[in-house]
Amino acid sequence: MSISKISRNICCWAIILICSATIVSCEKHHNDKQERFNRVVLVYMAAENTLSRVTASDMQEMLNAAKQIPDDCKLVVYVDKNDAYPAIYEIDRNTKEKTVQALTPAKRFDKYLDSSDPSTLDCIMDYTTKNYHASSYGIIFWSHGSSWTIYDSANYAKSRNPKYSFGIDTNHNTSNIMTSMNIADMASVLAKYSNIDFIMFDACFMQSIEVAYELRNVTKCIIGSPAEIPGEGAPYDIITPSLFAKDFNADYVMNLYNDYYAHLPISDRCGVLISAIDTKQLDSFINATSDVIRNHSIESLNLSSLLNYFYFGYWDVSMPDMYDIRSIMLHLLTEDEYRYWNTEFNKLILSSYSFSSWYSMYIDADIPVDESQFGGVSMYLPLNKYNYFQFTDDFYTTAWGKVMKEKKSFTH
Repeated sequence: MSISKISRNICCWAIILICSATIVSCEKHHNDKQERFNRVVLVYMAAENTLSRVTASDMQEMLNAAKQIPDDCKLVVYVDKNDAYPAIYEIDRNTKEKTVQALTPAKRFDKYLDSSDPSTLDCIMDYTTKNYHASSYGIIFWSHGSSWTIYDSANYAKSRNPKYSFGIDTNHNTSNIMTSMNIADMASVLAKYSNIDFIMFDACFMQSIEVAYELRNVTKCIIGSPAEIPGEGAPYDIITPSLFAKDFNADYVMNLYNDYYAHLPISDRCGVLISAIDTKQLDSFINATSDVIRNHSIESLNLSSLLNYFYFGYWDVSMPDMYDIRSIMLHLLTEDEYRYWNTEFNKLILSSYSFSSWYSMYIDADIPVDESQFGGVSMYLPLNKYNYFQFTDDFYTTAWGKVMKEKKSFTH
């Protein structure tokens, strides 16, 4: 099976892990010139997990595109993988090395780090912004993902189906706990830093309305997929130059991404579903969504007719169903209500791309996509079938969930 058919999901791991407290040192890398860059893009590769083996190929793609990076821009890559201490690398048009193996880190840490710990993200953001002064920044979060679901370290070891959010870190092992970063914690860290033009998730399931709303105040644009993405992820040799365009264009980035997968050989082809969210629209959008859905019982939905990116119970119970938000509204609302809601949704979505099907590793099969229902963003429904799980209680702790609860948006 080609690597295109290996999904960045988080199921069925039998790993023994360590959860040790660490104090991360991110002392300044001395840059005597202190250049001012137009844009710096940080790739945060939380790969101390089953994705460790594909870090080199993605970095090689970035390196292959180095000559196309503008003079006043830089790619900064933080890599935490299984077989080495974490390191930070610089890639720009002046990079002379042709292979990843030949690259010398700008900084090599002297111990293992937990890249799912918000303090590590804070450390890397602090290092990046202090050493690479820029007018704007972009961040690519590269790892496993499972949308907005809440990781709880206290309950992890007790659960048969532990939940994650962004990233998995194995912590080099002596307990049965591996760590993940909750989106609220990610947002709290990023709120300390300014001028983040975009966040891109190269991780499964991260384009949910709950994730986007949590991050609405820390970036202008969020790119991601509501479904699984192929193991090789983004084609960095193709999209890297577009990340540094003076006026960042999410649609252009996604068009290049989509075009790459559309032209793979049939044997390797696996659809990618992707969208971009304009975060400044999220406050008005949540009001529009709340206004219309409170008039309807979500239990009345024919759930089997909805476009779904994760089938709770059939595939696993570590995550709830990941229903497409447009599909929900098409089936729930009246024509007039949907017309009103869809106008607001179209303001929110900068662009989206879909295929007629996408590949899921959970069931090793292609999942069809009804493109008339495709919105490119998932939304949680607090259904009765989740009563014996923690999902709904967790949902109401998210920023989106709190507003929906306050507005009494969901009725049964």
